[in-house]
Amino acid sequence: MTKLSKKLTVVLLICMLAAALCLTGCGGNGSDSEMIKIGIMQFGEFEALQNANQGFQDGLAELGYKEGENVTFNYLAAAADTANCPTIADTLVNDGSDLILAIATPSAAAIKEKTSDIPVLFTAVTDPAGSGLVASNDAPGGNLTGTSDMNPVAQQIALGKQLIPDAKKVAIMYCSSESNSKIQSDLAEAAIKDAGMEAVVKTVSAIDEAKSAVESLKGQVDFIYIPTDNTLADGMTTVAAAAKECGLPTIVGESGMVNSGALATYGINYYELGKATAAMAVKILKGEATPAEMPVEYQTDEAVLEVAINKETADALGITIPEDVLNTATILPAQSYRHICIKCLGGKNDYHSNLDKRSVPGTDLGYIDPWSLHNIQNSRHCRPYRRGNLPSRCGCDGSFNQQRNASCTCRSYGYTGRMRGRSCNGNLSHGF
Repeated sequence: MTKLSKKLTVVLLICMLAAALCLTGCGGNGSDSEMIKIGIMQFGEFEALQNANQGFQDGLAELGYKEGENVTFNYLAAAADTANCPTIADTLVNDGSDLILAIATPSAAAIKEKTSDIPVLFTAVTDPAGSGLVASNDAPGGNLTGTSDMNPVAQQIALGKQLIPDAKKVAIMYCSSESNSKIQSDLAEAAIKDAGMEAVVKTVSAIDEAKSAVESLKGQVDFIYIPTDNTLADGMTTVAAAAKECGLPTIVGESGMVNSGALATYGINYYELGKATAAMAVKILKGEATPAEMPVEYQTDEAVLEVAINKETADALGITIPEDVLNTATILPAQSYRHICIKCLGGKNDYHSNLDKRSVPGTDLGYIDPWSLHNIQNSRHCRPYRRGNLPSRCGCDGSFNQQRNASCTCRSYGYTGRMRGRSCNGNLSHGF
């Protein structure tokens, strides 16, 4: 072999080695280099925030960003403790997240302190500008924007007056350390005055003060209003139990709190709020917009807002719910319903029976039998049906495909009003 041939051979080998290293380092299979990393900090694990998180991930999947295919999620929860938020924020920032979702005000505030470069979306934040997260809700101006869970507070107070028509005095109860709750408290106080009632403000600094705070209101007020307060929502089971023992109805900021024992709400749908946040995320990921120029979005569609009533609580307090309210309300608690989320009705499309977007307590649905409850009970993401809370990942063994147009029967056990008088028979491919 000549010297020239040897040199050419060496050069060729070097080029081949360099090419191999490049393919390996750059992710020749495309999996690592194309995978988007999204960090999620969720302040607490109570229902409203869980639903917002699920809606965000489901919304991304519907728009083509699917976990394990082109997206990875790093989910961390703060256990409703603000002291945990800075450490979690550091982790998500240092993890190289392409985008971060901050669920609830304490999460967003902690993330804001740690990065000015990574795009950050928040959700379940009542007043982003008032909380110092953005320059203004119309023009955020930084690396944060998202969706607000500002509630229709005046309508919530009006619902309380409708359910307790003789009410003269209303307590507003919230955690003093939560700025979002103070904003809602001020709105509630004005609404109570406008309704011709007197407001009494009662604050707590921690959940272990809630029971005694409720007991101090016994005989002093006619009902208690609790906004979307993270501290009280996280301990709502305790708060609601204490209120029932004192004979005090509780009107609250969102339906998850009703599911935990409060009497009623007229509130937003956190699952849909999460999906709206996902739509914003896609615009950022595609380079179509930046957080600085994206106004904070609100849930104002009355078709999404919902009345939720805890029938067990109403019965325990001796409150008769007007029929016109019952006919349009979601009846809780959800755990009294059969799990009925359904997937894979054919091809790649998900399908969820929605029972005309009304919960039906005690329903016995014949169509569940063909594919058995086993698939539902063993589905990690399957949850009791709630209006607007339609999980996208539910078990299915495929046999239901043959039953998709079958009729079903149900027994509503006294709650036929939830279906607005409609028959339980119908074509399941279109719901009832």
